[in-house]
Amino acid sequence: MNLITAIKTCFKKYFVFNGTAKRSEYWWFFLFCILAGVASQLLDVVVLGQSFWVNYGPINTIVNLILIIPILSAGARRLHDTNKSGWWQLLGLIGLAISYYQKDMLTKGLITSSYFILSFLALGTYILLIVWLASKGEKKKNKFGK
Repeated sequence: MNLITAIKTCFKKYFVFNGTAKRSEYWWFFLFCILAGVASQLLDVVVLGQSFWVNYGPINTIVNLILIIPILSAGARRLHDTNKSGWWQLLGLIGLAISYYQKDMLTKGLITSSYFILSFLALGTYILLIVWLASKGEKKKNKFGK
């Protein structure tokens, strides 16, 4: 599957959380989401005069809201291909929550041993998810279909 086909497939399956997705479908669409995020951030800077370091400008927020459902559904289908539940994506949200908590710790100057433990925990959740999403799918039929 190429980039254009992956984009079409993921938008066609916007709310489809069942079934499976091949690695190429997920990772091409993931690349598209990253590029769309960077482009929308640049548009916020160039067109609206936002600071590049502002987390989310209006255009970037709209693009992220449009892409959140299809990337989650593609991720669920991708995990299904490896015989795992799509709910494992919540690990990424846990890692994200930890990261925001750490940012708050940094601004208050609270760099303690718990900061480093939380760093490894957040990193671990991301690594585990990336490994699963990059793993080869099962050739046989599994409980999520094929």
